Amino acid sequence: EMTMDPGPEMTMDPGSSGMGWRDALGVALLLQLAWLLLTDARRRATLPPITALGLLAYSLTAAAAAAGLLPRASAASLAASAGLPPLLSALFLYRTLAGLGAHLWLLLLTGEELERALGSSAFARAAAGTTAIAAGLAVFTLPPAQRAHATLLAPASLFALLYFWSQSGRVGRTVTVLRRPFPTRHVPWAFLSAIVLLDGAPAALCPLLGIAATTIYQAAVGPPVVHPPPRRLP
Repeated sequence: EMTMDPGPEMTMDPGSSGMGWRDALGVALLLQLAWLLLTDARRRATLPPITALGLLAYSLTAAAAAAGLLPRASAASLAASAGLPPLLSALFLYRTLAGLGAHLWLLLLTGEELERALGSSAFARAAAGTTAIAAGLAVFTLPPAQRAHATLLAPASLFALLYFWSQSGRVGRTVTVLRRPFPTRHVPWAFLSAIVLLDGAPAALCPLLGIAATTIYQAAVGPPVVHPPPRRLP
């Protein structure tokens, strides 16, 4: 069941202080995920490589931010002259722990199925391509006033993945939410609606950049090409 709060501005931006309800939720999500991966050897052994790399990248970047090794993201973080540390902040950080926890869970749940359906190479190209397109849209299409709402692009990457996943017929037509079937194609929009309700309309900008990035990527390379599941030997 996918019942996590997607909170749009969610993680380890070093400027955050104190622990509110989102950070408490984030700690619970992170501990639950860590427990799952530590105790479920079969799940850990079958984790697809690009999904595993994504989980590791977000976790290590958050740890580096918590240790003060990465700067806060700003409107200039995506500029060509900004350098690698600000770019990492812009692409991987959230403002609360709830964001990091929700992102890692959704990456695990959707990345596993999508990577197996597409193949690791196609999945890696899609993840890198949609992230680059979202960053380009933020840099080259947003005026300065709106760019301030897109300093952290991790929600854009997450929603690009969610939207790509929702378009993949291999994953199935429904998911179970609160014990009820829910159409897969509606999942990104349900999370986006929750974000707007929790944080207001400006918080929807980065998720919309991710959805737009996937739309552009699919227009350029075509819809997802899924591989049939491997046949089991009798």
